[in-house]
Amino acid sequence: MTETLHPLEALLRARDDLDARIAALTGRPARPGDIGEFIAAQVFDIELAPTAIQAGYDGIFRSGPLAGRTVNVKIYGDAFAGLDISPHPCDFYLVFSGPRGPWAPCGNTSGRYRPRTSSTVEACWRP
Repeated sequence: MTETLHPLEALLRARDDLDARIAALTGRPARPGDIGEFIAAQVFDIELAPTAIQAGYDGIFRSGPLAGRTVNVKIYGDAFAGLDISPHPCDFYLVFSGPRGPWAPCGNTSGRYRPRTSSTVEACWRP
């Protein structure tokens, strides 16, 4: 058992170091949702809510045709397994999604890797 736990421990320590570096860069935790919100804020000029537990939306567009409108940001390795829609109101959802993977929607993903990098914006739509 220890022959698998020691390499796992080393990998988790490396991931903790990367997470700390990401948090220092973004000023937010290194969870996928927080990273997605940070990216969306930079790319789409969104003023993020002061707290990550803001009900219904993650921020407000500061400029452009959507200025003043609320947005809920989602980031997925892929969005083909479903979309988490909040019961709280927002004007738009912005969904970052990685490439389509070999896993089946709603299927067993055990042992499969879903990349965290987002290569496309799959949708920006009104609920």
